[in-house]
Amino acid sequence: MSNKLFHAQSVFWQLVNEGYIEVDAKTKKNARLSEKGRRQFEMLKVPKKPRWWDGKWRMLTFDIKERRRATRDKIRDTLRTFGFFRLQNSVWVYPYNCEEYISMLKVDQKIGKDVLYVIADQIENNQDLKKYFDLPLR
Repeated sequence: MSNKLFHAQSVFWQLVNEGYIEVDAKTKKNARLSEKGRRQFEMLKVPKKPRWWDGKWRMLTFDIKERRRATRDKIRDTLRTFGFFRLQNSVWVYPYNCEEYISMLKVDQKIGKDVLYVIADQIENNQDLKKYFDLPLR
């Protein structure tokens, strides 16, 4: 298992251990936000911009089937509201760590396997992205 996949799973289980996400004790499936998780999820909807950018891009890609169009549209609206930049139809970019929020969003919307959270060191031709997010252009 790759380190990045392990990290994503560890964030999920950390949220379970902290009581934000509940799963069926026997099957370890049927994840859902706990009441504590719902409150935290609502608080995280207003992102806090860190003092400095770590130089990494957070990308969210998704492939949600047409029969779940309403969910797909809700994900797009949520990402737009959060401040993500739409790079392509189902590829969204954000410059700051938001993994906890995305993990909770995936559980809330029951889209775990349909969404990938990627941390990238570089995106080619990123000047427009840097301007959009008011990041150093160097």
